[in-house]
Amino acid sequence: MIELDIGKYRQKKGHRDTIVRMRYSPSGRYLVSADKSGQMALWPQTERRDPRRFDSLPGTLTDVWFSEDEKWLLVGHQGGWLCIYEVPKAKLVISLQLKPDRD
Repeated sequence: MIELDIGKYRQKKGHRDTIVRMRYSPSGRYLVSADKSGQMALWPQTERRDPRRFDSLPGTLTDVWFSEDEKWLLVGHQGGWLCIYEVPKAKLVISLQLKPDRD
């Protein structure tokens, strides 16, 4: 179980597995956390509400990034998979597998 101090209140929420990535959005408006199982939570830092939970692809998550305008959350996975989610809905917009160029 993790306890996060968000604004003026505390949240006690557990992930299914060990948290492997956390990242703030550029303005600090959101925090995303991701665990080994692929479960993610999008924590609003300016609103008093529970985090939005969602599942990403199964498998090893490599990193998470916010777009500069904080409209998109990009999630990378081993094997070249990239998932793009709409923020703050955490709605999957596209998942694609990037393949290396062959000479």
